[in-house]
Amino acid sequence: NNRPDAYRGERRPAMRQLRFGKGAQKLVFSGKKKITFRTYKEDGPDHYGFLIADTVEGVFADGMSVLLRIMATPTIKHFGLLTGQELADNGYHDLDEAYCNMKVIYPGFTMEDTIVIIRFEVLKYEGVPVVQYNEER
Repeated sequence: NNRPDAYRGERRPAMRQLRFGKGAQKLVFSGKKKITFRTYKEDGPDHYGFLIADTVEGVFADGMSVLLRIMATPTIKHFGLLTGQELADNGYHDLDEAYCNMKVIYPGFTMEDTIVIIRFEVLKYEGVPVVQYNEER
């Protein structure tokens, strides 16, 4: 076999991940959740370093992983300035609902905090999401 293989004899680099809490899996698979909000910190994880068309692993606390495609350059924005469309694309009805959820996930979170908005879609093969069941994650 003369096919080039960049990882022959080497460890394949880990795929970048987006982790989701309980309940998000159903929203993502139904298409109700198309974006995710993450806190922005200058010295924090490189959530805003995703590029358009990157493939990442969406890891759900509900027990599955799915391949996701990043659909836009992540946006850095003040939480209190989110639009109704951005809230709806994350599965929220209004800013208060999103704020209550963010305070649970990120203790000390305020309306004035800066967030990163990551837009994604579920990768599918012939209309079927590419998923994996996680027994121990």
